[in-house]
Amino acid sequence: MKFRSHLNKRRFLTALLAAVAALCLAAFPVHAAVNNVPPLSGQKASLELRFIFNDNKTQKAISGAEFTLYRVADLSVSGNTAVFTPLTPFQAHPVDYDHLSASASEKTAAAFAKLTAKAHPAANATTDSNGTARFSSLPYGMYLVVQTGTSGQAAAYDKVEPFLAMVPEGVDQGNGHSLWDYYAVIYPKTTVKARPTPSTPGQPKSHRVKTGDTTSLFERVGAILIASAALIVLARRLKSE
Repeated sequence: MKFRSHLNKRRFLTALLAAVAALCLAAFPVHAAVNNVPPLSGQKASLELRFIFNDNKTQKAISGAEFTLYRVADLSVSGNTAVFTPLTPFQAHPVDYDHLSASASEKTAAAFAKLTAKAHPAANATTDSNGTARFSSLPYGMYLVVQTGTSGQAAAYDKVEPFLAMVPEGVDQGNGHSLWDYYAVIYPKTTVKARPTPSTPGQPKSHRVKTGDTTSLFERVGAILIASAALIVLARRLKSE
């Protein structure tokens, strides 16, 4: 009994510590992996999406793709380090931006996309004839990009999976320092919708009598006629006798 009591207490303390850790991550800013950056200049930041299909032979601009931005975290700089402060309702999914790999970023974006029903869109734009959707005068932060509509040319392509975009974008200079790009440009991945395989049409049902049935029918009629003739001949002989 004492062992079970100690075990239950240990489980309770473990769950309590995990809950406290989650609350701490949600309540306080998370340091991102963008280090050694200058202070933010205060100039307006923009994001441009270029929806281009590239099959290694030709490039095709795709119009009619509607994208919506959701600001998931505020961006500031402290001690030459980018700091992200989660915003409502996305703080419900704590993120360690300092160790955010490509696969983790995709999973985070997918989790954030489920929370957008409780969030207010930051901006919305549709790609033009050049395949470009522009978002101007954006507050600094981390954004969730979601494709929320398709029309025209975009209807022939798969919807883009939700992804994260930092505005302004931190650009590594290769010398241990980074600079801010206040006009971020992103090329979302585009894939052509798979064409459905046409089903093989079934053989139409025939209402004609099969050859075997026809032959069998003729044989039966012939046998009946022969039997009838034989009976007539037999009846005449008996009558003549």
